[in-house]
Amino acid sequence: MPDFFRQKRKIAAILICFGLCFLTVVSAQELVRFVPRFAEDGYGWAWSGWEDSPAMNIIRMLPAEQAIYSNQPEAVSLWAGRGSYALLGPG
Repeated sequence: MPDFFRQKRKIAAILICFGLCFLTVVSAQELVRFVPRFAEDGYGWAWSGWEDSPAMNIIRMLPAEQAIYSNQPEAVSLWAGRGSYALLGPG
């Protein structure tokens, strides 16, 4: 009887490994299609429009001691090279 359960465990482990390999291949194919589009268009803060946006130009002109509050503090840091405080949402 114990040999039967060991064999079942081995079969289950093999099936799980095959399933994980299948999911990895499918995910990798999606990633291979997405990365070139991401590099061309830019998404999120990688979009080149942020660099020359009116908001970033104004932020760059502010004095260094001026506190900046933004709903996009990461973009301010990346494109304007300035630190900023996050605006809190309502509630």
